[in-house]
Amino acid sequence: MNYIEIKGKIVKVFASNISWASILIFLEEECFQSKEVQAMHLKDHVMKAAGNIMSAGEECEITAKGYAKIDPKYGLQFHVLESSIREPKTEQSIFKFLTKFIDGVGDITARAVVNTFGVATLDVIKNHPERLVEAGVSKKKAEKIHESYLSNKIYEEISDFFHGDVTQNQVIKIYHAFGKDSIRRLKENVYFLITDLDGFGFKKVDKLALASGIQRDSQIRIDAAITEILKQNEFQGNCYCEVDAFESLARDFLKENRVDPKVVAKCLAEQHRLRNIVIREDKIYRRAVYDAEDNVAKKIVELCKRTKGFYESKDIEAAYQTLSHGFYSLDEIQKKAVFRSLRNGMSIIYGGPGKGKTSIIQMICDIWEYLAVKPKYQKEHGSIVLLAPTGRAAQRMNESTGRPAMTFHRFMASLKNKNSAVAKEFDNEKTLYIIDEASMCDILLLSNLFKRETLKHCVIVGDSNQIPSIGPGKVLWDIINSGVVPATKLEVSYRFGGNISVNSDMVLAGRGEKIVTGAADGADFSTFLHTDAIEIKNETLRRYKLRCKYFGVRETMCIVANRQKRGGPLASENLNLELQEFMNSQGEKIPGSGLRVRDRVMYTHNDYEKECIDRKGNVSLGVFNGDLGIIESYSKEDESIRVSFDDGRSAEFKISYLSSLTLAYALTIHKAQGSEAKAIIISLSNREIYNFNRNLLYTGITRAKSHLDLLGTKKALKIAIGKIGSINRSTTLIQRIHYYMKQ
Repeated sequence: MNYIEIKGKIVKVFASNISWASILIFLEEECFQSKEVQAMHLKDHVMKAAGNIMSAGEECEITAKGYAKIDPKYGLQFHVLESSIREPKTEQSIFKFLTKFIDGVGDITARAVVNTFGVATLDVIKNHPERLVEAGVSKKKAEKIHESYLSNKIYEEISDFFHGDVTQNQVIKIYHAFGKDSIRRLKENVYFLITDLDGFGFKKVDKLALASGIQRDSQIRIDAAITEILKQNEFQGNCYCEVDAFESLARDFLKENRVDPKVVAKCLAEQHRLRNIVIREDKIYRRAVYDAEDNVAKKIVELCKRTKGFYESKDIEAAYQTLSHGFYSLDEIQKKAVFRSLRNGMSIIYGGPGKGKTSIIQMICDIWEYLAVKPKYQKEHGSIVLLAPTGRAAQRMNESTGRPAMTFHRFMASLKNKNSAVAKEFDNEKTLYIIDEASMCDILLLSNLFKRETLKHCVIVGDSNQIPSIGPGKVLWDIINSGVVPATKLEVSYRFGGNISVNSDMVLAGRGEKIVTGAADGADFSTFLHTDAIEIKNETLRRYKLRCKYFGVRETMCIVANRQKRGGPLASENLNLELQEFMNSQGEKIPGSGLRVRDRVMYTHNDYEKECIDRKGNVSLGVFNGDLGIIESYSKEDESIRVSFDDGRSAEFKISYLSSLTLAYALTIHKAQGSEAKAIIISLSNREIYNFNRNLLYTGITRAKSHLDLLGTKKALKIAIGKIGSINRSTTLIQRIHYYMKQ
């Protein structure tokens, strides 16, 4: 295929994001010296183009390399492989650029800045941002505009480095990790994407490296391959890889990539010497994971051996009698859990939904705060910090306790600033840490928290029957089964009435034949069993609309097993499109995103600096992976949308940065974990039976607070209920806890 180069001015942008755009170009006269361009018989020197185009703004000049093709839908179109955009030069084009690509700049700010600085606006933003105050911009906002401008330029450079073969999310991840140093790091050693970041496959990175002249048997390449093999193993939930298994994986992996096994063995030994990996007996770890297990084990033992600084039993009892009188009381097991939590450096409370975990957390907090202000305890007892692995789980914790709750990531990010309100209140030895949804914590996440010297008192809450974390480890299961940490198992159900509670227990017991159901549109638990996936899908659509009508869209959730489109009509990617059309066909389309106003969406990344506004007008920072919301509005003038999240906050997003938002009518069980809704619909077909099990089904069922619809084939349900979810992950946390207990 003959590639050609075209130059011209962008006269219209149909759709765009960070790394892709669909545009209309007015070609320069010199382009028509090319026979290929002449053969296109273009009308008015105008050509449609789409592909690797970053920061495409109207009136910007563009140089693009690619080829012409006939698109069945759009006709003649230029497919862009590489492109470069020259910054806008006119005041009008600069105005459009600012409102489209610079975060925090709307029409009013853009007009004020352009009116003040004219065609020199971009130079001021780039080199003299302090001058923006002359246009009425605050100092803080000026800094934000400057950073947003620089990030856009670096985004372009990163995309160009990959020749456009990179996703928007990957570009953002590189920038967030390395900022202004991103390009330098990429040029020095592109393999750092594998060794230092998650989300980058070996093949893409290796292709770039080999093209730049890296030898196949070079050490940095082999080091990256070793890291890739270990990360793939961690993705299966393992903390280490046995030597025999590693050698087998390496043979397959490196045979494909033409590497001598002897070279691998040499590099493996060198990586061990440099402490990038750890080899213990027959086990190979990445250093980060090895240290994480060690950190967690040491902290657990430290907390369990702590003997001072606790409330006395008589004072706890007196506080309990005072606080529970006239409000609520706990059963003896629940009460024991409260006492253990306040009398031990670390304790565990575990059991299924409806077993009283929330009531226990509430009572722990009430007693702690009641006694902490007493003169007897003031010196050793302070605030409580409530933590959860996901934004949705933190939100639920906040709603159920009436107290602020944070994600691990948000909490740790806040502590980096010693002057922050979070650091001042919680970063001391007087704080009580309460961690909910602990089954979702992997070893790296928990270690990051447990490395804090000031953490001296911790309560861990979770459900050991739920699916374990996506990342390495089986933390909650290991801590419970170590036998070292005081643990309270809750078995009596209080929250659920009727069939949801009964059936969740039946699933755990493997007694699917005992599942109790009722009328499809009235009972708290109903089923629809059919052999045809299309019929199951159609019934899913019908019931979703019905439940939304009764419970509301924020309290209705559809849960499936597979995400990818090849998973059939019940894969989340396919079902989301069906539900979008079924529920929101009239919603205003948002260009270049596949989203519509009023769509149910989920945020899929952590953005700690994103400004949000709550219902009272208060500003806070942070939008996090798993946050659910609804697109409230779309502004054509500002080219932005506003999302109203379920926690009552809202945030504005430029449409060029919407890849972090995805449709959320249907979620996989892993995405839904940590969330709850009044109405849950679980939809399964025979396609899911081989990667589905009892624990996955149990996790899905226990997301429901009021009503559950279980839709699928008899075969799929029977096999799922009959297959016990494997907890057979390779970890050494229990052994390490026992080792340090003996020290």
